[in-house]
Amino acid sequence: MGRRLPNAPRQALHRRAGAHLHVAGRVAGDRGRGLAAERRRLAGRIGDALVGIAPDEEVVQNFEQAGGKGKPRYGHLTVCWADTEDEAKQTAHENWPNAGLEGPLNQELALPAHFEGAPEMVEPDDLAESMPVGPDPARYLEEIKEFEDAGFDHVYIHQVGPDQDGFIEFAKRELMGKV
Repeated sequence: MGRRLPNAPRQALHRRAGAHLHVAGRVAGDRGRGLAAERRRLAGRIGDALVGIAPDEEVVQNFEQAGGKGKPRYGHLTVCWADTEDEAKQTAHENWPNAGLEGPLNQELALPAHFEGAPEMVEPDDLAESMPVGPDPARYLEEIKEFEDAGFDHVYIHQVGPDQDGFIEFAKRELMGKV
């Protein structure tokens, strides 16, 4: 996953040409339309696997059609387990508030300062809408099933917060063997 592409040029994030600012990977007026499909085709052709952050069947199909058939497909699921839902929401808000950002705010902010400021719009309750939180396994299992239904054959779970041991015990007891 972390290999460097052969003959890939090293480019600066941006450069100035007169009054114009050119940002790597962007064309004026382009918001990434077409670039995502191009990336999926490239991943299918030369990648070792697909890693997806949403259970999107179209992404899996494009990957497979571009040469990814038979390659692993990993779904990424961010969660916050804790003894109570309120505790999990608070922990997630303190440690991973960007999970509550919708659409391109979660991925397409130009500068680190923008990314740091955006989570100020997120409240702890917002996180319960965007990720499984708390001790109830039903939401975790539902989200894992969505990845499976979309064609992913693996799901890796990113536990937010310091209680990694508690989450591992929860996952062994409530998730493993049920998916």
